[in-house]
Amino acid sequence: GYFHGDNLNPEAEVAIRESIELAAEAVSKKTNENPSLEGMGTTCVVCIIHNGYLFAGHIGDSRLYLLHEGIMKRLTRDHSRVQFMLEAGIISEENAEKHPHQNFLARVLGSNQQPRVEILAPPIKLRVGDRLLICSDGLYNEVSEANIAKILGSTPAKEAADKLVVMANEAGGNDNITIEIFAYGPIPPTSIPETWYSFSDPISAALFHTCFLIFFFLLGYLIAGYR
Repeated sequence: GYFHGDNLNPEAEVAIRESIELAAEAVSKKTNENPSLEGMGTTCVVCIIHNGYLFAGHIGDSRLYLLHEGIMKRLTRDHSRVQFMLEAGIISEENAEKHPHQNFLARVLGSNQQPRVEILAPPIKLRVGDRLLICSDGLYNEVSEANIAKILGSTPAKEAADKLVVMANEAGGNDNITIEIFAYGPIPPTSIPETWYSFSDPISAALFHTCFLIFFFLLGYLIAGYR
């Protein structure tokens, strides 16, 4: 097991890295079985929440945002050519938003190479009322972060996800739109049966939420890629 008591930091990093590596192997296997899929790749964001702390890792340009007390902060760094040019001071943030090389990724999942995972450090203490947003570039390239934060902070999670998809499509819908929203707090959504989230120990709960986020985010992103 990855989780031993309260000292989760080393185990969380191992769990995140190995989860992404397993996903990369699955994508690479599919590609090798079907030559027509050569070059197929995707992006990934993995989150673990344990004892009130957020642990995360990612590869590619899908993003993780945290909304805390009305202020939204990006927690991931795009693994893209444009991001590297921006950090090097070659282009400005304004030019980066519409740069023609936005989709040129330096790291992807499933490229038959060992995935280079970036780990969020240090882990972040979550507060009741915080919201996490995982999204693909199909959202943030079409909807401004200010508008995303406004919807995220004023709308129930499920409605917020649906509304953001609509907004991205209305703004052009030029790429796949994948969104996951997690509202942090002591009371789970009443629409989900209790047996879905009732665990006898926090370790099982952490593993469940990790697998749930990975599965649905990757599934949505990969399916969208074939529409």
